[in-house]
Amino acid sequence: MRTGSWSFYHLGWDNGKRLDAVADVVKGADLWTLEEVMYKNAVTQLEHELE
Repeated sequence: MRTGSWSFYHLGWDNGKRLDAVADVVKGADLWTLEEVMYKNAVTQLEHELE
């Protein structure tokens, strides 16, 4: 099993972040711990990228 931890502190800021690229990294692990999530909608958008 591969695990990972990622700070999403600035993920929700609208400054050109590529959620498709983030999704590619996230696909590399079975279980993730998300830290410092400031914007729930950023996690929701990432979920849509993973579908």
